[in-house]
Amino acid sequence: MLTSKEKELLEQLGECFNKFCKLEKQHPDDARDFADAIHDCQRIIIGRSAVREHPDFFYSYCQK
Repeated sequence: MLTSKEKELLEQLGECFNKFCKLEKQHPDDARDFADAIHDCQRIIIGRSAVREHPDFFYSYCQK
């Protein structure tokens, strides 16, 4: 399960993409490249939940 702070970050990433799309266009691939980078960030955040839920399967550097 995602924490409230992780959910907040995911929402902020969506807002960031929306703001980026309002900028003046400079290259046709910019929006797709930016979206790909946002998706990478989202996957990292979502992955944190899997690490917490399955510590026996996913290694964490922060495990005690």
